[in-house]
Amino acid sequence: QMIYMEKQHQALWPRYMGDSIAHWMGDQLVVEVTELTAKTFMHDNGMPHSESLKVTERLRLLGGGNTLENQITLEDPVILTKPWSMTVFYNRTEQKPMEDVCENARLRP
Repeated sequence: QMIYMEKQHQALWPRYMGDSIAHWMGDQLVVEVTELTAKTFMHDNGMPHSESLKVTERLRLLGGGNTLENQITLEDPVILTKPWSMTVFYNRTEQKPMEDVCENARLRP
C-alpha cells in the first residue's frame, strides 16, 4: 500500500487498500485512510463496514526506537454509533518480514 505524504485524498473510487494520506504531527506519523471498498472487513472476525469508513493511524516509536505504537481509530457513521479505537504495539526484531498472500481473490467467482 502506498502512503502519500502531505497530499489530498483523490476520492476516485473505493479500493481494497483505500487511499492513504499521511503527515507528521510532532513525533507521530498520522495516516488517514479513506475510499475503502465495503468488500473488506474492519477486523479479522469479519465485522463489515460501509464505504464511509475512515481509518486513522497514529504511529510513533517508543523505548528508544525498540517499540512501534500504533493507535488506530475506525470511524464509520453507517455501521458504528461512535468511533472505535485500539492500540497495538510492535517490538523491534531482527526477523525479516514474510510475504502475506491474500487468498480472497481466489475465492471470488
